[in-house]
Amino acid sequence: AVQQANTLLFSLNTLSGKADRLLDTLQPAVIAGGEAATHLPEIVSSVQLLLDSVNILIGKINLLATDAAPLVLQGQGLLMDAGDVMGAAKRTWPLSSKVPQETEDPPLFIDPEVPGR
Repeated sequence: AVQQANTLLFSLNTLSGKADRLLDTLQPAVIAGGEAATHLPEIVSSVQLLLDSVNILIGKINLLATDAAPLVLQGQGLLMDAGDVMGAAKRTWPLSSKVPQETEDPPLFIDPEVPGR
């Protein structure tokens, strides 16, 4: 979903660049007045293509938003479950010293942090 969002944002940036170029093309045509009439068909065509691309992009963003909603809900549930597991592990941690070690290796103890080491 994140990669799709990045792709869509890239497409949006590309469309933004096209819109900027279109505005750059439009400005001299409007100033020139007489030239505007000769460039009008290609400008209208460019605007139509740009609008079509924006409509497609908006449709893809809507699909992505629709697909992302269940993922967010699942992620929220997974985070809550992970919190429950961690809470249970913390509650049962003192009991681990009562269970005999299965191996012959001595238990590993974490040294307290020593300043300057």
